[in-house]
Amino acid sequence: MAGSTTPDAGRAWWWRMWALVGVFWAVALLRSRHVGIPVRDPHGAYLWGRLGLDIAVVVAFAVVVAAVSARRTGSPWRQTLRARWTRERIAYAASALLAYQLTYLAYHNLKSWDVLNAPRDELLLRWDRWLFFGHSPYLLLHDLLGVHTSMFVLTFLYEAFSTLLIVGVCAAVAVSPDIRRGHVFVVSGINVWILGVACYYLIPSLGPFWSAPEEFRGMAPTVVQRTQVLYLEQRAQWLGVWLVDPRGDFDGPRWLSPGRWRGWQQNPQSAGAYVHPSRLPASIRQSPQRLPVAADVEGGAARELD
Repeated sequence: MAGSTTPDAGRAWWWRMWALVGVFWAVALLRSRHVGIPVRDPHGAYLWGRLGLDIAVVVAFAVVVAAVSARRTGSPWRQTLRARWTRERIAYAASALLAYQLTYLAYHNLKSWDVLNAPRDELLLRWDRWLFFGHSPYLLLHDLLGVHTSMFVLTFLYEAFSTLLIVGVCAAVAVSPDIRRGHVFVVSGINVWILGVACYYLIPSLGPFWSAPEEFRGMAPTVVQRTQVLYLEQRAQWLGVWLVDPRGDFDGPRWLSPGRWRGWQQNPQSAGAYVHPSRLPASIRQSPQRLPVAADVEGGAARELD
């Protein structure tokens, strides 16, 4: 049984997996250098936290598989577990999980830096209408599926994607008799994140939720809508939009990038160049692609920051 859990055709497949991860990380580091922002893992949430969860899920799967196998063969489950999980299998399994989560960390950072690219939502909206012969695909789907019960069903499927992918990766590593076959699924998961971020950079966009909001009115509120609003707020905050209200009727700067925060501390009088978003014209507040902007308080006009 132990022999069935180890690779039997060399380690080329293992090196190919890590070569793919290495190339993706090289791209991430080059992009990091270009934008001047280091790779980050806030509070370990995107690497160590997720890696710890993966290990726990793999252990659970391993125990269940050993118990089922032991019941079928009549052997003690601990003996079955030890026979199945050799040192070599443990090493390959750990490397697979590490490769997957390192890829996700690079993906997360690359995706966050995509905010620096100009969105091309108008282009995508034109393509959508062209593909559907002048009609809005969003309104067609709303008419076909409805805007209430179906919204919650689709939201559940959307939110479950990442969880199902993690469970699938862990199951592939823990359940497959041949760890090499499990790596096939892991590499597939790695490619999901690589191709995903490639699409983000190929045609940057904020999505129809932002570019065509009138076509989503009347829909049942879901966590997806709240998440989209949060993303737009975080985008504005990350870009360092609008510093301080020169009238001084709220405490300190808001939505401030680190560099501008230091500038404001060194020269508080510069606060007169900026206004709080609530004081800006609605056309500017609702157009995140124009950010960052500043306002001429006296003239009421807006201008782009250098």
